[in-house]
Amino acid sequence: MKLSETNNKVKSSWICGMKKKSSFITLENADSITQQADDYLQTLVNNKAFIGSVLLARNNQILLIKGYGCSEYKCQEKNTSQTIFRIGSVTKPFTAIIILKLYEQKQLDLNNRISLYYPDYPHGNQITIKHLISNTSGIEDYTDMEAFEKKCQEDLTIDQLIEIFKNEPLKFKPGSKYCYSNSNVR
Repeated sequence: MKLSETNNKVKSSWICGMKKKSSFITLENADSITQQADDYLQTLVNNKAFIGSVLLARNNQILLIKGYGCSEYKCQEKNTSQTIFRIGSVTKPFTAIIILKLYEQKQLDLNNRISLYYPDYPHGNQITIKHLISNTSGIEDYTDMEAFEKKCQEDLTIDQLIEIFKNEPLKFKPGSKYCYSNSNVR
């Protein structure tokens, strides 16, 4: 299958899953595949459908390593193969794993109230670590708030993020409902 013969959904999967789906890549046609992938990714960038960094490899040989698009919305810097990206929600499972490992090692209690760590946090006596990692805290999602939209391109500290949402009323009683919120675990 040629890259140009697939639909957009398959193309994206194909590129991301190249290792599993690229048995047709040989040393003889690697340059052709690399050029097709590069052309396709550049088309996506031109259509504002992709930004990022790509590493395409086969048998431990790098076929393509390149950045595409801009590293931030004002486009003052182009992406490179070394660009560091904000990975957003991908951090949540890692954070939860670390918390659960600390719990397993008896270094942390999931029932600890967040007031133990943030004494001045409103509702801190009602919300536990378990509520945070299970998205049952009732805390407003800061990414849905106007205050965050004004600051979303800044590199905010944890304390600065907390300031955005800490005085908002809880959406529900902690532990009573599930509601995904970026404010719970970063």
